[in-house]
Amino acid sequence: MGMKKEKKLRIQEYFEGIELTEEYEPYFCSIAGTFCGFRNLKQIQEWASHEKIKAMLLEEFGVKHVPCYYWLTHLLKIVDPKSMNECFTQWVT
Repeated sequence: MGMKKEKKLRIQEYFEGIELTEEYEPYFCSIAGTFCGFRNLKQIQEWASHEKIKAMLLEEFGVKHVPCYYWLTHLLKIVDPKSMNECFTQWVT
């Protein structure tokens, strides 16, 4: 009997269910920055804006544009927190 190999999901696939009040996807830089130990949006935005990090975010995760701090703050306000919590819980499980 052969063992069935499970398909590995990319991190952004776990968060596809996030419902936004507008058509933006601001969450990925914030999640990645938090995993890297940054504690606030200003630090996360500065980190994500570094040329090497921008190149990695584009190549590895398809992030084409890192918003400025104020735009990132605005964009995160339109994420439905309930849907974000559900997606995050599904991912960590």
